[in-house]
Amino acid sequence: MDGGGGTVDAGPKVSISVSPLSGDSPVTVNFSGNAISSLPIDENKTKWDFDINDLTTINVNSRTAQYTYVVDAGETKEFIARLTMVDTAGNIGSAQIGITVKGPASDSITSGGGDQGIRIIIGVPGTVGSDVDEGTSPFQVELSLDTSELSGSLQAVRWDLGDGTSASSLFVTHTYVNETEEAFRLPITATITTLSSGGITGTIVASRRITVLPGSAVTEPPDVTLDGTVPAGAGGSAMPCGAVGLLPLAVMMASMMWLRRERF
Repeated sequence: MDGGGGTVDAGPKVSISVSPLSGDSPVTVNFSGNAISSLPIDENKTKWDFDINDLTTINVNSRTAQYTYVVDAGETKEFIARLTMVDTAGNIGSAQIGITVKGPASDSITSGGGDQGIRIIIGVPGTVGSDVDEGTSPFQVELSLDTSELSGSLQAVRWDLGDGTSASSLFVTHTYVNETEEAFRLPITATITTLSSGGITGTIVASRRITVLPGSAVTEPPDVTLDGTVPAGAGGSAMPCGAVGLLPLAVMMASMMWLRRERF
């Protein structure tokens, strides 16, 4: 289903089309923008803001874009997306549109549903208290859960790491690899089994996105041996370090001894 653009500012007359307009989390939305202007549009200044409330603008320099929205279990949220375009005279126009996303249903049967405050922490190994959303491939992270608002006890965790792998421990160390030329934005999901003080078992789903930026190719380390030798040349054999020149020296000493015998 496509939706037409909404509010339009002065400058180029900007419009937005999206598909879909709503969906269940995580939902990937395709965006397409257009502008009517008496002057050419400076495409290098085209900016998308997929959620104006998070104060993050993404400069994709393109009239088309794609973005995945994630909402916590049991919640429904409307995201306001905005497209800004500028003509060659510097006149600015923008349009915005709402995207409605519904979080996954919770199977928790604990009273009040107050256990929905669990949050996924994405930490950097060796850095105390870190919590990040993106990194460059190969990107190693430590995944854990903030259970400070959990009223019951945590019994088990099932992780879907978003790249086809899974885990079942409370703390997970994982390396994300991106060998393409574009950034990956992957959903991480933790399905948590809880036990209330009254002995009732429940299930909570927590989700979060992680961005993995393309990284440089991984190169093999140089071939260094451990026995004090250096690699052989083509068709040769390895020779101990410092052995080069010993053979000519031995030949020279033998010749000197022969000459000495001839003299006497």
